[in-house]
Amino acid sequence: DEHQAQEALAGNLCRCTGYRPILDAARQSCRQPCHDQFDAQQAQTIARLKAIAPSQTGELNSGDKRCLVPLTVADLAELYSSHPEARLLAGGTDLALEVTQMHKTLPVMIYVGHVAELKRIEQTATHLEIGAATPLTDCYQALNAQYPDFGALLHRFASLQIRNQGTLGGNIGNASPIGDSPPLLIALDAQVVLRQGERQRTMPLEAYFIDYRITARQDSEFIEKILIPLARHDWTFRAYKVSKRLDDDISAVCAAFNLSIEHGVVNGARIAFGGMAAIPKRARACEAALLGQPWNKASVERACQALAEDFTPLSDFRASQQYRLLTAQNLLRKYFIEQQTPHIETRVTAYV
Repeated sequence: DEHQAQEALAGNLCRCTGYRPILDAARQSCRQPCHDQFDAQQAQTIARLKAIAPSQTGELNSGDKRCLVPLTVADLAELYSSHPEARLLAGGTDLALEVTQMHKTLPVMIYVGHVAELKRIEQTATHLEIGAATPLTDCYQALNAQYPDFGALLHRFASLQIRNQGTLGGNIGNASPIGDSPPLLIALDAQVVLRQGERQRTMPLEAYFIDYRITARQDSEFIEKILIPLARHDWTFRAYKVSKRLDDDISAVCAAFNLSIEHGVVNGARIAFGGMAAIPKRARACEAALLGQPWNKASVERACQALAEDFTPLSDFRASQQYRLLTAQNLLRKYFIEQQTPHIETRVTAYV
């Protein structure tokens, strides 16, 4: 259908190209399908691809470059302890840029894509547990069931191909200040489980980010899984992404609001932003301005002004400092309006 065609084309073509005539051509072609050898051999092709999966921990070696391929978390922990200089490779959607754009060499890599334990999604009585190497596409169903705004944002997370490759743990571990998932996860009070050898430790995701591209991760320590609390009826979560293009674009500002309002008073608030600081960060002054206050326009306006205490954003080619701050304030106003008029369905679709 139209949506599937647009999703399949996103990321395949230059984004300045007009898609309409291409979609028209695809629609016309589908009216007269022509079955070819790929259709006839689809089942055999899939079976052969699945047979490629390794049966034991191995290594790819090209002389001065090595790629280690563990099959279990225990093997990964042991290999990483033995090679703390190694770079972890999952989807490679960002790591590959260090080679193609920065011309770096990566002498030792550890590929985690065959570690089944890192690709599990489990639901407990209180949490979703998502393995760090789970592709974003595979995360969609579980996250969307609990938090529809998270699911909607994933549809705007790069292109389908990138979502098939990129992982939730990679989006966190990359520690980009404009990564889309961290502000949402921080607003949801998510935690990360870190593994080093046989030792595990769990920390709030907001504590994981220390400074620009600097995290609390220690040498030979890796993200094993992400713990996300299940949705609660007394909290309302919304997420908004503002970018120059609606699809397949990097955020200028990404905002997540998670509030609990009881009898017209704010008794819980977790608000986080990406693109507003050197790290994905909670807006604590904004939260403090709301807590214990009546949920009305006056309180929201005071909280909007408090955002200027939380953030002094940079100006860059995506947006100016003034634009980012005003946008963050307007997104809080947007959240308030949507809670007052819940029939409005405009969230996660904002763009410049």
